[in-house]
Amino acid sequence: MKKVLLLFLLLFSIPVFSQEKSNQETKDIIYDKTDVAAEYEGGINKFREGFQKNFDPKNSFKGTGTYQTLITFIVDENGIISQVFATGKNDSFNNLAINAIKKIKGKWTPGMVNGQPVKSRFKFPMTMNFMN
Repeated sequence: MKKVLLLFLLLFSIPVFSQEKSNQETKDIIYDKTDVAAEYEGGINKFREGFQKNFDPKNSFKGTGTYQTLITFIVDENGIISQVFATGKNDSFNNLAINAIKKIKGKWTPGMVNGQPVKSRFKFPMTMNFMN
């Protein structure tokens, strides 16, 4: 009985090593935190300028007051953005913000993990005040 128990313990105590992730699996990962954050060419202030230039509420938004949204998007390994979403309370304001982001010209430097470019999530909070 002791020999059987000892054999059982030896068989099930062998260390198990996991396989490394394939290249395809690592390409599908979207990082929320990176060693080096994704950056717009010219910096965040240049990105804000592009956003302001493209944000045009004149004909499609009739609100007054303060509006907030959080815009998130993915910057891929090549510095191209995709999957742009806005999560504010006002759908019209969110749509204007999404369209403004999509119209910004310029390229991003991708985020880096272990010295390699990766897909990463970028968050851009926005608050605007509208008055008549």
